[in-house]
Amino acid sequence: MKKTIIRLSLKTIIMICMIWGLLGCATAPINAIPKEQQAQAHLDLAAAYLKMGDYTAALKELKDAAKLQPKDPEVHYSLGIAYHGGGFTEKAIEELKYAINVKSDYSEAYNYLGTIYLAKDRYDDAIRQFSLALANDLYETPDLALYNIGLAYYKKGEYSTAIDNYTTALRRNPNSRIPFLIHKDMGVAYLSDRNTAKAISHLQKSIEFAPYIAESHYWLGISYLSINELENALQAFQSAASADPESAFGQKARRHISDLTQKGR
Repeated sequence: MKKTIIRLSLKTIIMICMIWGLLGCATAPINAIPKEQQAQAHLDLAAAYLKMGDYTAALKELKDAAKLQPKDPEVHYSLGIAYHGGGFTEKAIEELKYAINVKSDYSEAYNYLGTIYLAKDRYDDAIRQFSLALANDLYETPDLALYNIGLAYYKKGEYSTAIDNYTTALRRNPNSRIPFLIHKDMGVAYLSDRNTAKAISHLQKSIEFAPYIAESHYWLGISYLSINELENALQAFQSAASADPESAFGQKARRHISDLTQKGR
């Protein structure tokens, strides 16, 4: 007798798990389950969809959660993420502002709102939101907001202030999840500030943490190129091209490899 194999999509599996999680603890009808519990089930399912990048499905769940818990700041924060992921920037801003209005110390919402402003080149507005995130002493990831402040100042052309914030980010959270990113952008900032030695040092640290990031190798190559260390530059560009050949930095690295190879003939 042949066994029938039923293949379920990841979405279906998640849905089944969430339904069982909601109903498994009670034999009462769904409308007898507290609204808070129903809303949390929708919120948890939405979080799973957000991780999968399915913003439409996440929005549906979050809207259902909002009907049950209209003033829950976490629901509106998640709505902000889902709207932003789906390309509805203004709606995302509206939801994040609502979450902050309900919970004035919601650091994660301030930080996310700041990243949206940063992407829209509203640097001063972004810095203001990141600073509000840091005002909460209980904020668990201050390095993220400090890094973002540094990035905003870098985009404003204020390289020394950017570097100060990157440095503070590493000091405030030695166990940061993004040390490779901080060191990479510190290197780029030092390079823009014409301090090539420190640029190389931080880019090398970034590569130590994450050798698979093509961008760090690329900027290391640019740094060596700026001081005419052509052999080191070539090696760095080759590493960038090898790390991620199809990325923008991998492709730019290949062009530099071609130029340096022709010069070496």
